[in-house]
Amino acid sequence: AEKTEVLSEDLLQVEKRLELVKQVSHSTHKKLTACLQGQQGVDVEKKSVRSPSKKLPLTTLAQCMVEGAAVLGDESLLGKMLKLCGETQDKLAQELIFFELTIEKDVIEPLYDLAEVNVFFSHLYVRIQKI
Repeated sequence: AEKTEVLSEDLLQVEKRLELVKQVSHSTHKKLTACLQGQQGVDVEKKSVRSPSKKLPLTTLAQCMVEGAAVLGDESLLGKMLKLCGETQDKLAQELIFFELTIEKDVIEPLYDLAEVNVFFSHLYVRIQKI
């Protein structure tokens, strides 16, 4: 009877631990799937190096991994792995945001300005032609 009680207690602890692993895995899977679907519907204003949004799929995945690591603890291999992956994912997300903002500033905005200048001078040229 004593062995059964000890075994039952051990099994309860294992079941609790497995439930935590299941919850963390499910949550991480959900966030990872959202990342694979892309960043559709994310406003440009939300992508800012000055105030990065936690609502981007890549940053929410990173946050989910770090939180999962905290739940599982540093003593577990899965917890250590999730912490490292979460921190790395956050760095990657910040680099992607910085890259996209740089492209916008250095390429897209100058092209837009050039197009606007061309439209202005085209209208000016047409008006001069009429005179």
